[in-house]
Amino acid sequence: MGFVLFFILAGLMIVSAIGVVVARHPVRSTMSLVVTLFLLAVFFVFLDADFVAALQVVVYAGAIMVVFLFVIMLLNLQHDEPAYRPQLRTSFGLAGASLFALILLYFLRKAGTLLPGPGMSTQMPAAFGTTESVGLRLFTNYLLPFEIASISKVFTSGLHYMLHGPYQGTLGSWLGSKLTMSRAVANLSLENLAVYHPGLAQDNRGGVYPPGTMMSLATLFSYLSTFTPPFPQGTCYSYSNLGWSLLGMAAVKLSNLNGQDFADAYNAKLAQFCRGFSATNTQVFRPSLKPRLPMGYTREFAALPAHNNYQPTREAGYGSGGIVSTGADLMQFLLYNMGRLPGGLTDRALAYQQKETLRAAPCSGTGPGPITSAGWFHGKAQTAEGEITVINKNGGVAGFSSWMGFTAWQGTGASSTHGVLVLSNSHVSTKMGNTIMRLLLA
Repeated sequence: MGFVLFFILAGLMIVSAIGVVVARHPVRSTMSLVVTLFLLAVFFVFLDADFVAALQVVVYAGAIMVVFLFVIMLLNLQHDEPAYRPQLRTSFGLAGASLFALILLYFLRKAGTLLPGPGMSTQMPAAFGTTESVGLRLFTNYLLPFEIASISKVFTSGLHYMLHGPYQGTLGSWLGSKLTMSRAVANLSLENLAVYHPGLAQDNRGGVYPPGTMMSLATLFSYLSTFTPPFPQGTCYSYSNLGWSLLGMAAVKLSNLNGQDFADAYNAKLAQFCRGFSATNTQVFRPSLKPRLPMGYTREFAALPAHNNYQPTREAGYGSGGIVSTGADLMQFLLYNMGRLPGGLTDRALAYQQKETLRAAPCSGTGPGPITSAGWFHGKAQTAEGEITVINKNGGVAGFSSWMGFTAWQGTGASSTHGVLVLSNSHVSTKMGNTIMRLLLA
């Protein structure tokens, strides 16, 4: 039955292909081409290439042919049908096409192309060519990892809530029994660290702490044993990577100065957190990931040197900016934070991290300072209905940048309406993300 159906459809395809050439009206010619492309998609189905068949219909028979018809209608190509058809020209055309087909078949058979080859009798895997198998490979074997930089902070915040609930206590109560730190550092509140009011200096541009401070946990806590924060905590805004690094350690209850133990513990809890929204390819940076990362570019769009190890931060800073994820995982994370996954509207963790907003003047400089919550920043955007809040977070390390944002929804009874995710192996994500969000809201 399949053999007979093949020749019937093949005949129809040949007829429709001839119609593309001989039809005098451009619209009829285009519609014949649509039929030809649809029938070609059927042959891909016969070959168990379902995904290619779907692309054939969607891309060629769908999108491209719509453009063809649009151009024809735009140009208004019309020709009057002739009163008679030149029968002699048609006959010669059909005879020439038949002769060409016979010659082609002769040479193909002579070359052995029409006979089954050694690969044609090979049994294909059960799911060969299906959309599921192609998608599975794209999201496993060929899944492209990205360094997400400071969006890691939002993961750390969610991880902490999953393990311990709302931020409570001080660094001393979480780490002080095992690790050495000054009394001033031990008194830092976890909540103040999470909402960017830590009393620590802004350090996202470097040059604040002595060189080598973050080289290892041993050097970090040796420095913290005599360190005094420069500002009163809870009184002013400061973007502190050090503060978020300490929050990551508190989340996993760090008990020793072994950097690998901390990386393994944080990675295990991160995986547990991500499974909650079906993200299975998010992890802390490992040197073995470098070959899979896309090439990173500087702000001047120059490629990073080949000898660059692509490590976004030392192990001590994993809670602040050391996570590597994928576009698929981050889309799941975005949907989770937008309240669009099952149970999202009543998720207490999301309500805690997004709804409690605070504002304070910068510790260094002037101005009102940003509105913040646990890991997130709250910006304003204008729409036709008025001003709305966009919850967002960006990140940037050498060669990579990221931006995630969505419209505020806590207290509305409905999930967020708009969300944007941008990943780039350059430094354009923040500008691009804000522009896309403005266009969506407009």
